Amino acid sequence: MATSDKTAPPGAPRAAAPPAPPVARVRATRDGFYHGQRIRPGKAFTLLDPRHFSDKWMVRCGVDEPDELAEQLARTPKRKRESDGTPRRRSQTTGDEQEATAGAAPKPGDEVI
Repeated sequence: MATSDKTAPPGAPRAAAPPAPPVARVRATRDGFYHGQRIRPGKAFTLLDPRHFSDKWMVRCGVDEPDELAEQLARTPKRKRESDGTPRRRSQTTGDEQEATAGAAPKPGDEVI
């Protein structure tokens, strides 16, 4: 009966982690979408998982090819996001306008003349 890592005595060597999947660098032959990004023909990019490869719009290219998508994403400015992942929106009014309009609306219980 073989022992698993869960029943191995403390301090016993653990099994090696599975090897990382090979890097799959591809080039788009047609318009496509991958990982939330629109990919134009001719762009080289790296697949997160080699099983994501599609014969319909990708061809394999060498690992020495530059990852154009990663370079493009590195150049774009990062947007600040709320804790739930939605983009943070700027207020439509300035601070002065907010102060001026703060007292303009009647509050519940105020007398309106």
